[in-house]
Amino acid sequence: MVAGTSTLPPGPTARPIVQLIRWLRHPTEFLEECAETYGEAFTLRFPGYPPAVVISDPAAMKDIFTGNVDEVLQGPFPPFVKPLMGEGSLLFLDGQRHLRERKLMMPPFHGERMGALGVAIQDLADEAIDRWPVGEVFLLHREMQRVAIETILRTVFGMEDGARLRRLRALLEEQSNTVKRTVRPGSLLTFLAMLTIPGPTLDRMYTFSGRKQGGVDITWLFPWKHAIRLQQEMDRIFFAEIARAKLDDGGSRRDILSMLVAARDEEGQPMTDQQLRDEMMTLLAAGFETTATALSWFFYFVLGSPECLTKLLHENTKAQVDGRVPLAAVAQLEYLDAAIKETLRVQAVAPHISRLLAAPTKVGALELPKGVMVLGSIYLTQRRADLFEDPHRFWPERFLGRRYTPYEYFPFGGGVRRCIGMALATYEMKIVISQMLSRLTMRAAPGFTIRPTLRAITLTPSDGMPVIIETKI
Repeated sequence: MVAGTSTLPPGPTARPIVQLIRWLRHPTEFLEECAETYGEAFTLRFPGYPPAVVISDPAAMKDIFTGNVDEVLQGPFPPFVKPLMGEGSLLFLDGQRHLRERKLMMPPFHGERMGALGVAIQDLADEAIDRWPVGEVFLLHREMQRVAIETILRTVFGMEDGARLRRLRALLEEQSNTVKRTVRPGSLLTFLAMLTIPGPTLDRMYTFSGRKQGGVDITWLFPWKHAIRLQQEMDRIFFAEIARAKLDDGGSRRDILSMLVAARDEEGQPMTDQQLRDEMMTLLAAGFETTATALSWFFYFVLGSPECLTKLLHENTKAQVDGRVPLAAVAQLEYLDAAIKETLRVQAVAPHISRLLAAPTKVGALELPKGVMVLGSIYLTQRRADLFEDPHRFWPERFLGRRYTPYEYFPFGGGVRRCIGMALATYEMKIVISQMLSRLTMRAAPGFTIRPTLRAITLTPSDGMPVIIETKI
């Protein structure tokens, strides 16, 4: 129970179901309208969740990111998520257990390990570009998904091309599409069921409805059940890969899974197979979709800004050696780095970070009671006019020679829950973009109006971001 809800900041007075519909159909417009009406803090109410206080003030954000880990917890997820990710996923852990697991997982995502993965990412980008048609409309977001999936399977899992990799890739794509169908606005009834009915109850309803005698068949309400069945097959592959990584006594493997298998905590204890499975699934599910979406938004903005594209091409061409930018030079492309940062600022991939208050907490100027959910709005904070001049303009130059605080600009979240794969995702984006700039010219396909669309937990470009490749080498 949430105590003192009357002290919460004002917000929309519409019924929770109406607020949910508006959020699902027009997420960014809904946020902007609320901010304009109620200011930098307002309360939303959705069915099945505690009241959600949306904040966009950097001082309030700092309180959330630096709060006591035993009092500021990870916000709740729909009940279908845990069966996919696993109870041991870093997403669901809090307090000291979260810190312990995070510490075990950090080393593979920094330092020389990133450089070792760069060659594989560059080769995968080239393989993808080779497949893409010239002169035809194709969906960039879908292709970026495939590149991101392949990158994770090969660099994180260390899988070589073969039947097992191809099967896991197909399962992951099918599961992702199933989850998206579940939570899209057109599947509102399913979404409400996920929010308001506990998972075990859903399982019983599903089992009963599938019987031939008695009851009405309502299995069409449960596409998430299909996602869980796909997960079971993926798990068999995960555990086989974990066993294979453990056999590498000579240390010849350089993938992230092998490093996690070898990791030990302060007491010398390794991660269990189930913990490894849960974290690998988390890296897959959270990593490929967000990176693919960020890449798609990058080209949306850059293709719409000829001046920016010209600067990117000039910088990229200047750094090339034999038609390819060396990996060591990719990290030094300053304008590319600024353009990526500006993409993640003007169009957040995830609209917010979510925290649940386990004790009364001061958040900025607000005194919030226990049980309230706080949504730190990445989208609204990064579009504040007092922080970013002409905030709706795509202008990478704002990041040249200027650093923002982690409470003003935080596309990967912040505090102890900042995305663990941030360095890998950024590195991957730079390599893929550099290869595309080196090898092809592209334009946005005509006749489409691209807008942010909520798909699962990400704001993706509508219609799959259709583009046309004009030339390719």
